[in-house]
Amino acid sequence: MPAGILSRLFSRNGSASTTSESCFSTVFHNAPILFAISTIPDGRYIEVNDTFLSTLGFSRHEVMGNTSFKMDLWHNPEDRSRLVSHLREHGSFQNEEIIIRKKNGDCFTGLFSGIILDIDGEQLLFTLATDISQRKDAEENLLRAKLLLENTVNEQAQVILAEMKEQQRVREDLKVARQMLIERNRQSMMGQMINNIIHQWRQPLNNLGLLIQNVSFEQGEDGQKSQMYLDKAMHLILYMAETAEVFRSFLKPVLEKSEFSLNDAIGRTILLFDTMHSGENIGVDYVKPGERIATVGNSNEFCQAILNVLNNARDALLERNVPDPRIIVEIEKCEGQWVVVVSDNGGGIAEEAFGSLFDVYFTTKPSDEGTGIGLCITRTIIEDRMGGKVSFCNRGSGAEFRLAVPCI
Repeated sequence: MPAGILSRLFSRNGSASTTSESCFSTVFHNAPILFAISTIPDGRYIEVNDTFLSTLGFSRHEVMGNTSFKMDLWHNPEDRSRLVSHLREHGSFQNEEIIIRKKNGDCFTGLFSGIILDIDGEQLLFTLATDISQRKDAEENLLRAKLLLENTVNEQAQVILAEMKEQQRVREDLKVARQMLIERNRQSMMGQMINNIIHQWRQPLNNLGLLIQNVSFEQGEDGQKSQMYLDKAMHLILYMAETAEVFRSFLKPVLEKSEFSLNDAIGRTILLFDTMHSGENIGVDYVKPGERIATVGNSNEFCQAILNVLNNARDALLERNVPDPRIIVEIEKCEGQWVVVVSDNGGGIAEEAFGSLFDVYFTTKPSDEGTGIGLCITRTIIEDRMGGKVSFCNRGSGAEFRLAVPCI
């Protein structure tokens, strides 16, 4: 620093020592931040430190006596005008971010502070600055990373939302497909029922016609025989009416879930099964509990689920020509649920079929004898519709299916 400036700076205090002046000069020239003293009107440099020169890439000869405008230091020339205006109004400025151009044309961002020094009536600007380019680069990189992360998150959110919508659509499609399978299974049973109704009612209708003829023949000759024939005719009529009611109840659509009696539902299903397969000599043993056992669901769908299991057992018994074929239906209570247990003596299920037994369209029968949807429908009704559980195993001389449903 020129002795004149230094002497004038420290001579403002008469007690200033040469030691203080020497210390200030050492700090000024060796500090790791940019120091500069310049005139205010034109920005002519009177003194700068070594950090100023090394950062901007100029020699001392190129700087001393030169102005910042001639050296083309200002990336935005309006910045100096703004700082000088602020300086004259407030006497100083602090922590102003200014972009400065180096000798080679590169720019850096500095954090500038300045104060007016009044030396012997001459106002000079004392400026210090710190190169914050790395910090600004880090901030920009952080901002870019933040924006990239936000964009990535938004894109992933859109992808997830699209996947959720697709999953919802698939669930809806699956729900419709399952309903269609249930209806297909139901329609298949309806066709079989109609054939069985025709077969089942042909004999009672023939008998009813004979009884009416006998009543007409015996009328006036033997009143007791006429009454006997009338009683038999009424029994046949009641039997056919009960059968018709069972069919009607099963085929009647039930849309809402409600409480229903397991006892009655199983009883109706077994009567329906016996009617459909009369003449096949398959015994169905069912001890109806004395107490009312209730659950919640669609009663007709539950009957359909039980009927599928009964038909599956029936197919195994007939296919293997089992002597004295039997199906046993029981109701147990286990872990807060009612469990309908259906077992048979048909020889059990082949182990290779265990993993596929409830798969849609899986069947061990020829394609023209089975649809392969019965047990799949049973699991859909019990597990998806009623919140229960279906399991099976081989036990004793046959297979055992366990259908657990809510207990109320």
